[in-house]
Amino acid sequence: MKAAIFGTVTLAAAAALGVYAWQSQNTPAPCGDTAVAGSAIGGPFELVSETGETVTDADVITKPTLVYFGYTFCPDVCPLDSARNAQAAYILEEQG
Repeated sequence: MKAAIFGTVTLAAAAALGVYAWQSQNTPAPCGDTAVAGSAIGGPFELVSETGETVTDADVITKPTLVYFGYTFCPDVCPLDSARNAQAAYILEEQG
């Protein structure tokens, strides 16, 4: 009986150690440690519009502009992104 209890406790401890080791290796990096942080974002661009026309940054960015790349079907995240972007636009409009 003692051997069975010892074996169960040992197995549970090994499982807990394994979970701890897995979590420590799979923890997301802090925001400042991402590939984007410290990188140059922005600059000239050239895209193709929905009508097939080539559009450059000079065509699009004539005043403060929010450029957002979403998806054609995204029922879970995109509505949140759209709401956040709209709120940002309202705040910027209030600030002139």
